[in-house]
Amino acid sequence: SVISMPDKVMSIKYLTNSIPADDKDEYICYMAGNDEIYVDQNQNVVRINSKDNGIIEVIPGENFSEEKLTGYDINNIQNTPSNISSLKTNLLTKMTIYLCMEKGLINVDYLKNSSLRQSFSGTINDKKIEGEVTIVRDAVQPQNPLAFPVMVEWKPELQKYLGCSQKIEADNPEIVFKAKQITKDTDNIWDAARAIAVWTYKNIKPEYAGDLNALDTLKMGKGECGPISLLTAALCRSINIPAKVITGYVYVDDFNAFALHYWVEVYTGNTGWKSIDPALGQFNFLDPSHIGLSDEFCTLNFSSMKPVIIKILNYEPYEAGSSQ
Repeated sequence: SVISMPDKVMSIKYLTNSIPADDKDEYICYMAGNDEIYVDQNQNVVRINSKDNGIIEVIPGENFSEEKLTGYDINNIQNTPSNISSLKTNLLTKMTIYLCMEKGLINVDYLKNSSLRQSFSGTINDKKIEGEVTIVRDAVQPQNPLAFPVMVEWKPELQKYLGCSQKIEADNPEIVFKAKQITKDTDNIWDAARAIAVWTYKNIKPEYAGDLNALDTLKMGKGECGPISLLTAALCRSINIPAKVITGYVYVDDFNAFALHYWVEVYTGNTGWKSIDPALGQFNFLDPSHIGLSDEFCTLNFSSMKPVIIKILNYEPYEAGSSQ
């Protein structure tokens, strides 16, 4: 799709602050396929309203005022093409990628701090993230997970992963009831968390239903990876299992690209945090195409109009992919 003025293409210039743009009359609207592009009177891009992907607010980033918008494709913002075609993520045991993106307002402490699953080497500043990320396949089973129901008193640093937070209504009676119902036959913390993830995978229809919170997702019975992960985290927290939503990218075979994605980590005791993906049905492992950026739920506005670059540098085993 192409957006253009009657006599010129539109310049991109970033605002100093993100603007909700609730009043459509304040802005000029341009159509690009199924997407509406809202700009102010100075032709600053304010918001993208995508029929398929919801509302994306444009936040401050690198100044694009000298560049021209000659074409537009929402997938250029959300997805980044893979340089390795037909990647078989179920076979992957290890992958190293080159990552380059605008930082925006997202908290990337998760990316900075290496874990057993993922490590980063490179540069992160207020404007840019650039470096190499190495991801390995998660261990299949936590060692000696804590007994369930959980009777321990969690350390202060885990408390923020237990209560309510953005879009996670862990104390809602409906969520508490459902969590207890799902986990009634489990006897350790990992089996309980896994039972919750399996339940959401089987019972929440994976389709776009708007900007949902955990309770909305439970009531509507549908939602994409974000709402599914929010609900999984809320159910875990409601029964005293520390849980957090991870924001990042994952390889999608249908597009041969890395797309924005959300999954969950739960705290299991001595083994620490264990990854689980209730949207993709990965309960005993997390494939190495999951690139974690933040351990906070970040909406699409953390991504600017400038495409993210993800290039696979190497992977194991060789049979997991083929070069284009």
